[in-house]
Amino acid sequence: LALDNAGLFSEVESLEAQQTAALGSLAEAVTIQDRGGRLVYANEAAARSLGFASAAELLATPPAQVVDAFESFHEDGRPLRVADLPGRRVLAGEHPEPLLVRARNRETGEERWRTVKATAVPGADGRPRLAVNVIDDVTEVKRAELRQRFLARAGEVLASSMEHGETLQQVADLAVPELADWCVVTIPDEQGYLRPVAVAHGDPEMVRWAREYARHHAEHVTGDSGGAEVVRDGRTLLVQDITDDQLVAAADSPEQLAALRRLGMRSVVIVPMAASGGVIGTISFVSAESRRTFAPEDVELAEELARRAGTAIENARLYTERSEIARVLQVGLLPRALPEVPGFRVAALYRPAGDQNVVGGDFYEAFATPAGWMVSVGDVTGRGAEAAALTAEARHVLRTVAQLTGDPVAAVAHLNAELVRKPRTSIVTVALALLEGDAVHVVCAGHPLPLLVRGGEVLTAGACGPLVGAWPDSRWSVQRTDLRPGDLVVLYTDGITDTRGVHERFGEERLVEALRGTREAEDALDRVLRAVEGFEHGPQADDTAVVVLECVPAAVRAGEGRP
Repeated sequence: LALDNAGLFSEVESLEAQQTAALGSLAEAVTIQDRGGRLVYANEAAARSLGFASAAELLATPPAQVVDAFESFHEDGRPLRVADLPGRRVLAGEHPEPLLVRARNRETGEERWRTVKATAVPGADGRPRLAVNVIDDVTEVKRAELRQRFLARAGEVLASSMEHGETLQQVADLAVPELADWCVVTIPDEQGYLRPVAVAHGDPEMVRWAREYARHHAEHVTGDSGGAEVVRDGRTLLVQDITDDQLVAAADSPEQLAALRRLGMRSVVIVPMAASGGVIGTISFVSAESRRTFAPEDVELAEELARRAGTAIENARLYTERSEIARVLQVGLLPRALPEVPGFRVAALYRPAGDQNVVGGDFYEAFATPAGWMVSVGDVTGRGAEAAALTAEARHVLRTVAQLTGDPVAAVAHLNAELVRKPRTSIVTVALALLEGDAVHVVCAGHPLPLLVRGGEVLTAGACGPLVGAWPDSRWSVQRTDLRPGDLVVLYTDGITDTRGVHERFGEERLVEALRGTREAEDALDRVLRAVEGFEHGPQADDTAVVVLECVPAAVRAGEGRP
């Protein structure tokens, strides 16, 4: 019996040795803990994962000291309690799912992501006696996922606005604390001093303090600071361990040194923001209270973020320039104010649609001709620079021919001849109203017919004709309408009737209803504007233009000094 027992004991020892050797050869970190939380086994992979030289050293270290060596968090950033660990939960009789943990080494600042799984080993009483923990390091996979997620969010922010100051602040806020404890974006001012346009930190009071510090200690691009060097050279600067000697060398005064020490900087990476014209600024990522250091992949992420930010700033600059060009074009394409037209009161309205940097094609003007005053209201196809060029050409041709001939049909025909010769199709619609005494002569070329408001009732004036620029042999006719004192002639573009509401377009019927009962030019314009604004829903696709001509009684003309 003694020999049998000795043999069994030897077999058990051999089996345990084989199991220990097998666990020790695993790439995954494996630990075993008892009900009291004490580690009774750890393989070498576990020791390396937890920062120990050997499994023996790990097993000799009190569990509380092992736990306290790390700041641990759930995936969503909540602090991780010891009781939340899967090993502790299985020993309590639970069956937890694998847990993803972010652990930061308190001494080195290094962060690792680990998946922790635990399985219970029951005792003779059936209760869990041991917990076997398998710890899988998923840092590289998780960092890649976080990098892509971070860049996706940053891309959304950078694309959300053309106001780069606000946008860069949002980007800096994204970087804290995911990438750094501090994030500062600087751009040189006109004198060459690096000014912070965005500062982010977890403590708003520290942000205010940092802005005040930057105001008193601005760096010049010709200086020897890290930020100035990055602006000049266009190369990333990484300082992995900032020493107090470096702070002393960087400070110009005891006050500045004290301020730098207050930051508690551990590591810093400064990356250039570049655009087509070169480096336009820097983004600084600073590790402080977290004590983390920047890994190569962190630097790559910072550089990619800066590249995207530089592109966004360049796009914002181009957008601003285009907006200003568009504004100048728009102002140039419309008269500052319509001139006084003898015998008539004139009121006009123009509302551009869409972004202010997209020039539309609606136009109107009034000018004298040998036959009388002429008013033109038109619309060209398209938007942007091409539409602006076509608008300018159409206005010039119509005005020049009309002022030479006094004939609205000749003006339209000449413009048509010019447009059909173009290699690309260029279409214009226009309504011309020649005011001759108490009569109006209307030519309408593919344009909404002018409306005549007489005694509060609304009629149409003119006859429909073909589009300008569509066919070389098009013909137009002129229709005369005798006017009475108080009559209103309303010329407008289809942006009025095409105004979009919730379910349908504004339409001509609503325009007629808005004008019914009006007897004055300004009142008519006000009614149309209120009706359109009350109907429209969401952004509109087309500009709107309206010109109202009010035929003034002879007595009123004399009283106003009109011929």
